[in-house]
Amino acid sequence: APYVRRVSRMGEADAALGEDEADILMVELPAASQRPFSRSPPAPADFGATVERALDSLGLARAVVVGHSLGSAYATYVAHHDARENEGGARRVGGVVLIDPIAVNLHHSRTTREVIFTRLDSAQASFEDFLFKKELWTAALVARQLPWYEASFWLDDCEAQTPALIAVGTLDTIINPRAASDGFGSWRARRRGVRVLSMEGMGHGEWLVNDAAADSLVAAVHALRLEAATVAAA
Repeated sequence: APYVRRVSRMGEADAALGEDEADILMVELPAASQRPFSRSPPAPADFGATVERALDSLGLARAVVVGHSLGSAYATYVAHHDARENEGGARRVGGVVLIDPIAVNLHHSRTTREVIFTRLDSAQASFEDFLFKKELWTAALVARQLPWYEASFWLDDCEAQTPALIAVGTLDTIINPRAASDGFGSWRARRRGVRVLSMEGMGHGEWLVNDAAADSLVAAVHALRLEAATVAAA
């Protein structure tokens, strides 16, 4: 599967630098896995608690949370849950990586338009519109079972102690890449520990099948992990 191959590259990048490979925990969302019979998605707090229990079972004190597309909302759930449950104490989430994220700039009318209704003027746009938005189970989840106020990733919630990476393809037709880059690529955002990776010429999820884009993403995630480790050790 493309995700498994690309996630494995993150561990290989560690080995190439002579470092110990990081433990990787992959979470599947059956509600959006495009299977004939889908399950109901977990509530935000339940999902955050489930991931926390999984980390406990593996003996992992801290983690960098990564989410792609719809998964960016669930990564945000985990970050919000951690901030609430561990306020004033040691955080479990050491960093956040959101790739092709629907979770950013949801308050922008253009972003809402891109997610809810998009003018389809190419074969690629039609394919992405069906696969990522109109496919039955995904459409039901987005329309009925995704509390946007919980899923939104706000710059004001970001802290330098929990670095974040926003990775967007410049040709993404699902989200608004320019708004994401502008909103999270400012100096104010950088002071809050946020950086942006623009994947030139990439559509939504296209980095999964493009080695150059995937390698740049792996390198950016590795850099963020090093930054998160430095912050934790300080």
